[in-house]
Amino acid sequence: MIFDAVVLAGGRASRLGGLAKPLLLGYGGERLLDIATSAASAAARIVVVGDVPPEAGILVTREDPPLSGPVSALAAGWAALADGPSPFTLVLASDLPLIGPAVDALLAAVDPACIAADGDAKDGLIAIDDGGRDQYLLGLYSTQALAARLRQAPRMGGSMHALVDGLRLQRVSVPVGSTADVDTWADAELLGVERMDRGQLDRGRRDDSPGFTRREDRA
Repeated sequence: MIFDAVVLAGGRASRLGGLAKPLLLGYGGERLLDIATSAASAAARIVVVGDVPPEAGILVTREDPPLSGPVSALAAGWAALADGPSPFTLVLASDLPLIGPAVDALLAAVDPACIAADGDAKDGLIAIDDGGRDQYLLGLYSTQALAARLRQAPRMGGSMHALVDGLRLQRVSVPVGSTADVDTWADAELLGVERMDRGQLDRGRRDDSPGFTRREDRA
């Protein structure tokens, strides 16, 4: 299956003192942003939406205006891929330090009906957590269906629930804990997430670090 990926790396992180969550470090010293892009490494193209350092082989864009919400960020990501979009779009938040198994479960659940090209396909799949809650920022959506909704969405402040409401989405159970996000320092401590020191923040991530795949290598 051919798909693109949009990784949402914005947000105010007010309960973390405004510190950029995607640049926090998960287990093994890997940035949460890199954990997300590694989870999406099977994508034909990856675009990261947020005020983050650029990476080789990965597009970076920003919602306009900045910090205007996930729907606005998703619209910016979709626009960056609109010149030749894949049939499906993987949408990921970048504050999920255990996201890898969840993405694997989502992709493993794809069936022929979901990827059919006859117009009768379902509109995609979304993860549900162990409490049965929909995870709209962990989904594989029909690009056509998603684009149609984004064209009608408000420029600012729209909710993901309202954006996808009514789409034919298959719910996929993912491993327990894999959708846990980092909203507070208590979450960070529980999930083994640390803040970067200044040297790490300035240095960024090298292209040859573990789990990183260049776009040309994925082709």
